[in-house]
Amino acid sequence: MTSSRKDCASGDAKCAPKSTREALYCQINHSQISRNDLAEVMGINPSTLSKWGDPQGDEHMPDERLLHLLRLTDDNAVFVTFVAHLQGLVVYDPKSAVTGSVARMVTDFGELLQVIDQRADGTTPEEADRIEQEGTELIASVRLAIEDARREANKAVGPRAVNGR
Repeated sequence: MTSSRKDCASGDAKCAPKSTREALYCQINHSQISRNDLAEVMGINPSTLSKWGDPQGDEHMPDERLLHLLRLTDDNAVFVTFVAHLQGLVVYDPKSAVTGSVARMVTDFGELLQVIDQRADGTTPEEADRIEQEGTELIASVRLAIEDARREANKAVGPRAVNGR
């Protein structure tokens, strides 16, 4: 992880898993529901859930249990975002994406472009990760604004006529 578990658990830094195991750890441990409560709802021993979510471990979490976990921890999109990122996809997470007016998005894009432009002395892997994360969040915000505009436009038009009628 680019941030320590302590940092991302406390909210001082965002979860930035580097592996599926780290993403699963963050999904289990940074949700609003506690690990023990998750285990109870899932009908498993808390130590089993801890083993499945251990970044250094090798215990495999069965697919049906993973799906159940993701449904229970839908307040936390770390695992889904990590898997989507592997395929170059952007996941909109309203808790982490830049929100606000278009002017705010323009300002944020400008600041990000300025950071990118000032990399003449080289970029560390940590800086590159931060730039990528901020860019991905801004793209997700723009995509959400476009989708909202499309929904509004579709509401204004109403149901489309069938066969041109």
